[in-house]
Amino acid sequence: HLLRAVPTGISQVYLQESIPTGVLFLVALLLSGPQNALAALLGSTAGLLTALALRVPPDRISQGLFGFNGTLVVLGAVTSFRSLGLALLVGTVGTVLATALARVADFFLTVPARTAPFVITYWLTTYLGHRMGWEAASTASSAHGDYSGLFGSAAEVFLVSGVLPGLLVLAGLLVSGWRLAVAALCASA
Repeated sequence: HLLRAVPTGISQVYLQESIPTGVLFLVALLLSGPQNALAALLGSTAGLLTALALRVPPDRISQGLFGFNGTLVVLGAVTSFRSLGLALLVGTVGTVLATALARVADFFLTVPARTAPFVITYWLTTYLGHRMGWEAASTASSAHGDYSGLFGSAAEVFLVSGVLPGLLVLAGLLVSGWRLAVAALCASA
């Protein structure tokens, strides 16, 4: 049951516990750039392994609850720093920290931490990168057509853009429920 935690960790970025949704999100990330799919896989897996080391109950791990912060931390590092190797390393270390923060929050908060561990860790990562002089990733400008904002914005939750990745994210949401996909599409309009 723990292997399902990797794709569900990716699907939990949109608060969905769904292997097919996670797989569609992963394909969307692959289309936005292979480094993004690698980042999501590495982040979700590192979150899973860290949660195991922290003795998180297996049922919570298999729901993907300790994979989504890691997914976002490594994606954040990959989209922020030019050196892929450095970004993957820093993102993985950040994932361990974010997962530990999520676990600590379990003990002290009466509400779920959600993405707070990602936000805190990402802020620390970018601050450290700036202070250490790490070269920033180039920001690629994408061609904007009539529908790029409407369909592409669904992918921006994963810190990437593009019409095709956005459509696949919407397809992943559709797998989880048509109302969710329609709400995401309407929010993009």
